[in-house]
Amino acid sequence: MSYCTPEEVAQLDSSLAETADITPEMLQWADGQVDQYLGRSYVQELQITEKVDGEGTPTVQLPHRPVTSVISVLVDDTTQPTSTWVFYSDGRLSLQPLPEEFDVGEAVWPVGKQNIQVTYKYGTVAGARIPPHVQFAAAQVAAIIAKYAKMGLLGPGAEDWKVGDVSIKAKANAQLGVAIRETLEATLGSRPPLIV
Repeated sequence: MSYCTPEEVAQLDSSLAETADITPEMLQWADGQVDQYLGRSYVQELQITEKVDGEGTPTVQLPHRPVTSVISVLVDDTTQPTSTWVFYSDGRLSLQPLPEEFDVGEAVWPVGKQNIQVTYKYGTVAGARIPPHVQFAAAQVAAIIAKYAKMGLLGPGAEDWKVGDVSIKAKANAQLGVAIRETLEATLGSRPPLIV
C-alpha cells in the first residue's frame, strides 16, 4: 500500500491525469524518498533477517526502523538468549548488563564483520494510520515525479535511480533530486524529526 493515492497526487497538479500519468512505481518511489528523508518506514510490518557488524560496543544499529519486534539474535552463528539483549524502536539493539557474579566489565558485542545476525520486524503495525503530513509529502513528491515523466525526463534510454527496493529510469537531471529534496524540506521540515 502506498502512502498516497493517484487521486491525491492528481489533486495537487491539474495537468496530471490520475490513471494515465501516475504509476504505482512513481508512488513507491515517492514513498522511498519520504522514508529515506525521515529515516524510518511507514510500510506495513515486514520481517527481515540481516547481518550487522559488531564494533565492540554495547549497542548495534539495525538498518530498518521502527523496529516492532526482534525474533532472534545470533552472534557468530550462536543463538543469544532473549534475556541478554533488548531492542528499541529506533533500531538500537543493546546488550543487557550481566549480573555481577559473571565478573566481567561492560557487556559488548564482539568485533567482527557481519558477525551479528538479527531477525526482526519493522514498519507500521497493521491498522496504524499513516500520518497526514507523511501522506501529503509523498503526494507532493509523486506529483513532481509524474510531472518529470510527462515532460519526458523519465523513461526508456535513461539511467536507473534506485530508492529502497524501487528502481525507476530517469535521465541524469540534478533538478529532479533538488526539487524532491526542497519539497521534503518544505513539507517535513529542514531537519527530519527524531525517530520514535
